[in-house]
Amino acid sequence: MAFSRKVVDAVILVAWTTLPILVPAQGSACKPPYLERGSCMKVHDCRPLQGLVDSAFRTKEPQVVSLLRQYVDSCGFDSKNLRVCCPPSVQELVSRLPSGVMDKLKQCGVRALTDKIHGGETAVLNELPWMALLRGRVGGRDAWHCGGTLIHPRYVLTAGHCVSDPKVPGLSVLGVRLGELNLTSNPDCQLGLCNSVVDVGIEQIVVHPEYNRGCPACHDLALIRLNRAVENLLPQVYPICLPLDPEAAFGANLAALQDSRDIAVIAGWGSVSGDPFNVQLPTVLQKALVPLMRTPFCEALQKRYPDPTSTLCAGGEGPATCKGDSGGPLMIDNRSRTRWYVLGITSKGPSSCGTPNTQTLFSSVHYHLPWILSNLRP
Repeated sequence: MAFSRKVVDAVILVAWTTLPILVPAQGSACKPPYLERGSCMKVHDCRPLQGLVDSAFRTKEPQVVSLLRQYVDSCGFDSKNLRVCCPPSVQELVSRLPSGVMDKLKQCGVRALTDKIHGGETAVLNELPWMALLRGRVGGRDAWHCGGTLIHPRYVLTAGHCVSDPKVPGLSVLGVRLGELNLTSNPDCQLGLCNSVVDVGIEQIVVHPEYNRGCPACHDLALIRLNRAVENLLPQVYPICLPLDPEAAFGANLAALQDSRDIAVIAGWGSVSGDPFNVQLPTVLQKALVPLMRTPFCEALQKRYPDPTSTLCAGGEGPATCKGDSGGPLMIDNRSRTRWYVLGITSKGPSSCGTPNTQTLFSSVHYHLPWILSNLRP
């Protein structure tokens, strides 16, 4: 198998940088990076790390090999096998979720609420009921500064730089707004239906522990726990689905989906101007269609990441690829077109949105599911 050859080369790569250490038994408990618990096993048996091993073999970049070594250090290398501290699978993490959390995660992404996404620019009422707006103090004043995505009645997923950015001293998040469409009106009304916005306080903000380590935008994710559950507000407010089982939902794994040129959706209240010096913020939620694909521009961006598979790229065809606000979602529906899933969280893009041959980079939600699920509680 091709992967076996990659494992052999990865073993050589890591062996070059690994001192001989005692090798724990197969299945021994260990601590992988940024998670509490993993299991020692042969590298070719660890599916969650296959992308990292592939990247180490393909690029031989020192930072990629160094990251792989972090998974090796607590489990060891001998003359025959490379053992890694394998993170728990998504299925294992789901089985450990506190009672009731999984039931809430299953109530998500219902497409039947509305069926209006077909290339337009302006969203309609209740079209994207998981969209969130973050209100923060930025530069000494209050502002709607980032987007977010409701993934559970108590949790909004956003970008790490939306809640903690070394380039923005004193940044703080004051609250979350759900059910918003038009910032200039409350309630929002269309076709005789009116909804008032839902403003919610914040109980806790959890930033990914590896955010900004290894590269400036590594693991650019944060979870916001709301101070109350927001539920029973269908169709105005409703969580989007997490990609717990991509092959069942989309008929492909994330690696294949990334290069599928399938059409995804981005949305937000970000600038509609391509000029970074002439920001033009819309008052109504905007959306755009973007292809899932990897270009040389994307590959150049991903080279700065210890594990390039922690990110996804989308866009590159058309001027709308950067209109999603920071922290907002990259979304796709399932094969049966019944539910919407969040694939990525908007992290970074070109300074001039819509510049030809550029793309937006998203933090991969599936890659970070172990961290996301381990931080959810009722």
